[in-house]
Amino acid sequence: MKHCHVLEDYDRGRKVMVATTDSYFDWRRWMRLNRNAMEAAEEYSKADPRKQELLREFLDSLGIKVG
Repeated sequence: MKHCHVLEDYDRGRKVMVATTDSYFDWRRWMRLNRNAMEAAEEYSKADPRKQELLREFLDSLGIKVG
């Protein structure tokens, strides 16, 4: 069974939805571990092609696919 959690990052003023099978999801731990990935994904669309490739490699290493 999937559980959806909507997280709000008050430091950055954004919301993130996470779908997980873990009913005891610890959003604070998730946010701490994934903050860099979230920032890289946000920066990706604004970056030049060379930097996009570096960000894509970083995100791919975390299992996150970007367009």
